[in-house]
Amino acid sequence: MPIVSQFMECYPDVTPYLYLNDNLANIAESGIDIVIRYGELADSSLISRRLASSRRVLCASPEYLARKGTPLTPQALTEHDCLAMLRSNEALKYWHFQANDQRKSVTVIPTRFSDDGEVIRYWALEGAGIALKSLIDVQQDIKAQRLVTVLNGYMKNFSAATTVSSTDLNVVYLSRQYQPKRIRLFLDFLFERFEQRLNQ
Repeated sequence: MPIVSQFMECYPDVTPYLYLNDNLANIAESGIDIVIRYGELADSSLISRRLASSRRVLCASPEYLARKGTPLTPQALTEHDCLAMLRSNEALKYWHFQANDQRKSVTVIPTRFSDDGEVIRYWALEGAGIALKSLIDVQQDIKAQRLVTVLNGYMKNFSAATTVSSTDLNVVYLSRQYQPKRIRLFLDFLFERFEQRLNQ
């Protein structure tokens, strides 16, 4: 949101429509110009450019871990309060782990659900449970010790088919030969701001 505000200061004639949700939008059908999302891109007809590298981490507040204990194995998560994402009304409660060549899938028992990743982060910060988040979302919280990562020896994912824990942040847009100038300007602005942020 700060980047959009900064862009508006430079180009006040452009009017942004900002939609905030974690659903996987079909850009071609939605009329949306740009989508910023995590994870791999299945549709090869779209252009995807990486804004930042990330991976999934399990995290909880120090208060929660002091109260409930720290899980030492993936299976131990079944005895914990977990915070689950909803995607297309489906609960992402099957969490998958890999350490070396060993794979383990755990069905967690969520105590709260949301289709908004920022809500999951907020609940984790207030001590409601353990969240499976993209590192870039919670990096500042971990640095400030508002959140603590657990089960760090495991690669973590929502999908058993995925062999990497990459949750890179990508900007996705339609391949257009004659792209509107406002889109080109915003993409250039977006990449410049992210590069500055990552170099700080």
